[in-house]
Amino acid sequence: MAGRGKVGTPRTPLHAFVAVFRGGLCGEVQLAPGRSRTARSAQISLLVPPPGSPLAENLGFPAPAVARALLEAALGLADRWLLLEQLRLDTYPDEEWLFPVLRRLGFAVEARYRMAAVRDGCYEDRLVWGRPRP
Repeated sequence: MAGRGKVGTPRTPLHAFVAVFRGGLCGEVQLAPGRSRTARSAQISLLVPPPGSPLAENLGFPAPAVARALLEAALGLADRWLLLEQLRLDTYPDEEWLFPVLRRLGFAVEARYRMAAVRDGCYEDRLVWGRPRP
């Protein structure tokens, strides 16, 4: 044994689902449950190339359908197995193609963080979407 560190479960479990279309990876969703007093909530990270991007055009996949399938998989895990009470997802305001999918799945805009992220060298706002357990 090379190190003396503990081997076992990670401190914060991370659940991930990926989407494959015609042999190429076209999306990923990660579900990171909270710890301690936020143990009944989770942060969702969704990575899907937007419609019209070079990757989406080359693979020819429908981005909204991929995003919906990935989010449904994460929500199924959160609702049926992890029994989470609150889910949170952040987006940029210009990702309008994703908003109908989020609303259809029960998410609503809870906050807008002004100049919360740097993207392409400029400060951008972030929208915080929340979804309580149905």
